Amino acid sequence: MSIDEVHITEALGRYANGVVMSSTDLDRMQDDLHRRLKPAPNRRWRLVGAVAAALLLIAAIAGGAWWLRKPADPVPVTPPSNGSLTGLWKFTNPLTSSVFVLRADGSVTDYPDATTLVRNLTNVSSRVIDEGQRIRVVFSDPQGRPCQSEAAVLERRDGFIAQGVQTLTGLGCFDTTQPASTITRLSPASEAARDLPATKEGPVTSITDPVQLNGVWLVEGTGVVVAMDERTGPAAFKLDDKGFVGAAPKGEGSISIGSNGDVALADTRCGTLQLQRPELRGQTVGQTLTTTMVADPCRWFEGRSVMTWVRVL
Repeated sequence: MSIDEVHITEALGRYANGVVMSSTDLDRMQDDLHRRLKPAPNRRWRLVGAVAAALLLIAAIAGGAWWLRKPADPVPVTPPSNGSLTGLWKFTNPLTSSVFVLRADGSVTDYPDATTLVRNLTNVSSRVIDEGQRIRVVFSDPQGRPCQSEAAVLERRDGFIAQGVQTLTGLGCFDTTQPASTITRLSPASEAARDLPATKEGPVTSITDPVQLNGVWLVEGTGVVVAMDERTGPAAFKLDDKGFVGAAPKGEGSISIGSNGDVALADTRCGTLQLQRPELRGQTVGQTLTTTMVADPCRWFEGRSVMTWVRVL
């Protein structure tokens, strides 16, 4: 390989981000070019052929690189219609997570844990303004001083929004920025909720006390959310599949655990959901509870038999 060809080969390697170009590759491209052109009579034209082949390769590499690295579909500029975000969502950033109910008018009630949801203890309310490419949240601190957060929407699909770093302004703000975050709709059901972490393997823990079920659970493959709590009173639950589990649940009542570990959720309005052969795996968020339903007088699960519950908070 001549010194000129070496330089061309090295330049191609740098341009192609480390793709190795051997002398065999260069000769193959040169031969292909020569089959289409009159053979070059001297070394000068051989070099011209190598340059032409190199340019063709650059074009191919550039086209392939553009295709592999092309940006995701842009976030729509036009704000979504009113009520499009209605439901129960999970908020997550590197510092914290919570669930919140978002209503058609943009008002929000936030629940930092299952206890506040089951006992309806939260007094944190805010309003979401969805502008399409940005989302603003307006709220007040306990002293009534206003705060507004604002973040760019990085990705949006059914049941999922990824936001950039939040900036906070106002006398009622506890900080000036918050990390990038995601929100995932739990109820009504969304495809995005299927991607939430779930422990499907590992040792099974026996259930002996309702305290083991404390948390917010999503019944896999549905939009049914069940919040259970025993920390601040008798073991109790709330259940809903339309996104309003806190203030207007579809079901609510008491929890009991049988001597064999069977789980019963009793609603005085319609009867008791009976779950047998429970298998509890994992710890905290991502924990799973697999059960066999033997009675559903309230028709919460429409004839389902074996169900897996995934703890989301």
